[in-house]
Amino acid sequence: MRLKNLLTVGVMISQVGYFTPALYSQSLLNVDFGIGTSSAKVGYAAVGKSDNDFWNLYSRDDGNGGYRDFGAVNNLVWADGSVSSVGLTVANAPGAWLNGLDDPMYSVYLYPFNSDNITVTVTDLPPGRYDLYLYGHGGPGIDSLNAVFEVLTGGKNYGTQATTTGSEWTSPVWEEGNQYVVFRGVGISGSDRSATIISHPGAYGLAVINGMQVVRQNGSN
Repeated sequence: MRLKNLLTVGVMISQVGYFTPALYSQSLLNVDFGIGTSSAKVGYAAVGKSDNDFWNLYSRDDGNGGYRDFGAVNNLVWADGSVSSVGLTVANAPGAWLNGLDDPMYSVYLYPFNSDNITVTVTDLPPGRYDLYLYGHGGPGIDSLNAVFEVLTGGKNYGTQATTTGSEWTSPVWEEGNQYVVFRGVGISGSDRSATIISHPGAYGLAVINGMQVVRQNGSN
């Protein structure tokens, strides 16, 4: 009897060990805002799970030689490569340019053809609390072409944060406030399981966005 109980416990521990990494890896969504048909970015940015982390691409290209003023990506893929039900829409980001840096995600930024905002809406997120890592800086050689991000969800406004207008945005070392900002503890609950990210014109007078990481906090529900 004792041996049977020990075997049962062993199987349960083995199952927990098997499923935990999969659940943990499904707490991260990466999005590259750029051009083409797939992202060249793989692995870590400011945060990540492994060197093989998958990055979704939102492309401004419409596939017919034109540029999308509005577009969507359905069934975003988690960092571990598994498919989610989470979706994404982007409004007013038909422009794309290079800022002269090396990182495949950060090197390309999207922007409007006017002085208005870019609006990104993430839909069908599992309930919980999230940290949103938002990357934004243009260029090349323009320190003032920064991003000013605002996050709203469930009737709550989480305020605005801006990336730097100093030369630190060119550093290859990720640092909060330079290449990206973080909105922590963004709550998703109820029937409206969406988050809205607005990129406002920064010091240069143009809205920009390069990338996003959506991290579900451990133990949140």
